[in-house]
Amino acid sequence: MTDQIAEMEASVRRSELARRFGRVEEKIDAAKSGRQWAKDIGTSILVNVLTVIVVGVIALGSREYSSLTSAIEARVGTEQR
Repeated sequence: MTDQIAEMEASVRRSELARRFGRVEEKIDAAKSGRQWAKDIGTSILVNVLTVIVVGVIALGSREYSSLTSAIEARVGTEQR
């Protein structure tokens, strides 16, 4: 099985499509200026920070929702056991 996987991997790496993708990637990397690299890095950092904020809001929101429903249940008198 591992021999078949290795053979398939070697075939894909030798393929014309892989060579073309490699050339396209090299051209893109060569064409990027320092400003473009900075923009890419800044965008990546911004997305990561926004992801952390969204996850935090979801976590805190669920905690606040839980405390709200607990307060309502206490007022109505239908606490869960």
